[in-house]
Amino acid sequence: MPGSFSDSSVRNYLASLFANGSLSPDGDTVFGMYFPSGMKITTQGGSSCSSFCGYHGHFSYNGTDIKYAVFPYTDCRACSLPGKHVIDILTIVTSHEIREAVTDPDLNAWYDSAGYEADDKCAWHNLYQTAGSGAWVQPEFSNGNGANPYPGPGCVVPNQ
Repeated sequence: MPGSFSDSSVRNYLASLFANGSLSPDGDTVFGMYFPSGMKITTQGGSSCSSFCGYHGHFSYNGTDIKYAVFPYTDCRACSLPGKHVIDILTIVTSHEIREAVTDPDLNAWYDSAGYEADDKCAWHNLYQTAGSGAWVQPEFSNGNGANPYPGPGCVVPNQ
């Protein structure tokens, strides 16, 4: 396995799984790819553990809009928090990217004036553990004004 994997390689790999019948292309699925320790992931925006700890994207496969999320192994200083283990960071990054892949699947949805997607506004703060599993996740942002069921605006942490 190479020590580096590009975003175009991620797309090509997923397309090869569709082509050989290992996976069915589905526009309603977010395909997640996790990578081992030491594997550097590169995009036009930089590389893992220096520019990002995960990301999501999309591409067209035979007319189907394929959504995917990429999860480098988070055992680097840039993707760590005091008191959290690699598995904690992986669940935090996973919760972030999967939600963004759903709320902004084609990278053209809501952004604030600073260019942040909704989950970017809550990244790395107000983290909480889910009831039952104890997995660490990040909250979602709500721009609610009190007229809707969400107590926005801000990062919403569900009642535990």
